[in-house]
Amino acid sequence: MKKTKVVLAQPAARAPASPLQPRAAGHAHGGVREEAYRARAKYKNLLQDYQELLKETEAKKKRLHMEKLKKQRLLAEVK
Repeated sequence: MKKTKVVLAQPAARAPASPLQPRAAGHAHGGVREEAYRARAKYKNLLQDYQELLKETEAKKKRLHMEKLKKQRLLAEVK
């Protein structure tokens, strides 16, 4: 689900730049870059969490399997 950004109406701090005036380099797309950076960081963190969960799950499955084998051996000894 995509999060939407809420923007509150606020008075302009300064008049908008005239199309004839040069803009500061990177200023127009600075918000886009920051948003992209945050998206990459979020993806990286989520991927890391997912990979850690996979490792934990595999370790627990292996342990459960070993315990089942141990139980079968003990039951076989009792019989």
